[in-house]
Amino acid sequence: MNFPIAEIFSEEQLVSEAQGFLGGQRVVTSQRCPDKTTANEDTCLFLQLGASTGVMAVADGAGGHAAGREASQLAIDLLQHELCGHGDQENLRAPILNAIEACNRQLLDDGRGSATTLAVVEMQRNVMRHYLVGDSSIILTGQRGAVRLQTVPQ
Repeated sequence: MNFPIAEIFSEEQLVSEAQGFLGGQRVVTSQRCPDKTTANEDTCLFLQLGASTGVMAVADGAGGHAAGREASQLAIDLLQHELCGHGDQENLRAPILNAIEACNRQLLDDGRGSATTLAVVEMQRNVMRHYLVGDSSIILTGQRGAVRLQTVPQ
């Protein structure tokens, strides 16, 4: 299998079938809040960098701010670009932080008031490291649905 393998989702409403990812299962569900008329501003990434190395990320454009959907897409695009151009599968922390800082810089320089949350999970073999920007949270469940980790939204 050739790596990296990337999938990006940014549909208005999205429910995907369960698919394998790094020895587990992943499902994508994203939809607009039922009582809002604004567009869904979520973008997510599944990036497999090697047989046992990958990154999952979800960016949610900040509602009520200008160009939230574009902000979430920018965060995911920069993350994918940094990780695919990095080359070192053992140290993913630096490219993840570089992408976060580059996104913040571009959004501030743009001057439109755009913002996005970002939740990133780095997976290497059986080790997981998470990165959070904004009020998103991460939930890790076992095979039977028992919650093993749930981060607290800021």
